[in-house]
Amino acid sequence: MKAVIKGVPTEIEIDEIKVDLEYQGYSVLAVHRMHRRDGTALSMTLTVLNKKDVAKDIFKNLSKVCGLSGIYAEARYMRGMPGHVTADSFMDTWH
Repeated sequence: MKAVIKGVPTEIEIDEIKVDLEYQGYSVLAVHRMHRRDGTALSMTLTVLNKKDVAKDIFKNLSKVCGLSGIYAEARYMRGMPGHVTADSFMDTWH
């Protein structure tokens, strides 16, 4: 399961974020810092969690990371790009 965690300052290393989330009881597989197209780091991370019932709690219960408040998680979503072919749109053309 993937979650976007917002509000994490770029000064905090992803290893520290992973350790803190594991301390909070989440089974974290990976944490990736998100970047703008020009390469500058954002205050967001893409967090990959082991898919368990506890993992879904991150969307309701996460409020602190590394002692900082104002942090929250959202479900990851994909924005459709012009000309982007999704599996559903591809299958619609063949039916």
